[in-house]
Amino acid sequence: MRGALDELNGGNDSSGNTKDKECAIQTLQGELEKCNLELEKIMSEKIESDMKASTLNQSISRLETLLKEKEEALNEHRQVEDLLNESLELEKKSSEMTKKEKEELEEEFVALKGSFSPKMKKGMLQQKLEIECLKSELERTKLKLRDAQDASIRVHEEL
Repeated sequence: MRGALDELNGGNDSSGNTKDKECAIQTLQGELEKCNLELEKIMSEKIESDMKASTLNQSISRLETLLKEKEEALNEHRQVEDLLNESLELEKKSSEMTKKEKEELEEEFVALKGSFSPKMKKGMLQQKLEIECLKSELERTKLKLRDAQDASIRVHEEL
């Protein structure tokens, strides 16, 4: 075991081997430094990547929350739209019913007007006839009044 230890420590080697070993050690130390620098670089990149991932996760979480809010708002708008569409349909039906009722009433009015027209014409003719009779009677009454006034004047003159 002692021989292996000495060999590692370079106790029994010649100066040429020692220089080779020192060069190998320096080369290995240079490579170790490069590896350590690369490891530090990788570690810093990992930390930076973790920070970016954390920020990205926060952004994704915020976007997911915002998406849920927008979906809820969209659902509410759809419900309102459905209610408005139902209301519109009811209004259309109501309007159609009103139009039908109006048309029916107009038809009924025309029918009633048609049925009353002969009766109304007859009534109007009777009224005209009565008016003519009353005019004629008025004229006769006027003539009688004049005759009575003339007779009264003559009676006064004779007295």
